[in-house]
Amino acid sequence: MYGRGGFVANANVLAYGQRSSGTLLRSQDGAHWQTQYREPNGEAFSGVAYSGGLFLAISGGSGTIYKSSDGLVWQPSGAAMPKTTYRPDGYSYGDPAMALGLFQYYDTAFRGAFSTLGTWKGSFYMAGGEGMLLQSGNTWNPATLLPIGTDSAGFKFSYTQQTDVPYRILTSTNLTIWESLYAGVGSGQPTNLTVAPSPGCPQRFFRLVSP
Repeated sequence: MYGRGGFVANANVLAYGQRSSGTLLRSQDGAHWQTQYREPNGEAFSGVAYSGGLFLAISGGSGTIYKSSDGLVWQPSGAAMPKTTYRPDGYSYGDPAMALGLFQYYDTAFRGAFSTLGTWKGSFYMAGGEGMLLQSGNTWNPATLLPIGTDSAGFKFSYTQQTDVPYRILTSTNLTIWESLYAGVGSGQPTNLTVAPSPGCPQRFFRLVSP
């Protein structure tokens, strides 16, 4: 998963006879990776997602969700995928024999990674056992657009769009028909834009939309 100038990936280290160890890795170039976080309960991470300056990672067994603003420093978010109901401990198992407890050693040592995580247009989506599907609210904050003034170069205004959120600046002469003037991705910092005068057009309107 790419965001905030780097790549973040989930990995799982499995040693025979021991519980798995979930880790989150980060890379600047996609070739060299460093471990940034280890799942405190030793569970495997089953998904990483990014949107609007926020990384989320989910542990496969318990569904615990962790968050980071840069992919470097992680902490529990306080949220989790609800546990399933057909096991006393609330976990899901992929092997029916494991679910029935026929192999007690593996039943206690390994847990199935059923929870997954993704994003779409500013919302995070989680999928888990028993057909559970959860959706967050839209995490993309409204952008700001402020006029600066006019001079010989044209009309100037400043806008601020949330980090890594796509946007378009539209223009219209009648508030009915809109044309795309510029498209980009937010930096989280104020950005200035100058629009050259349009001959024969006494007035123009501008708006910023996403995406």
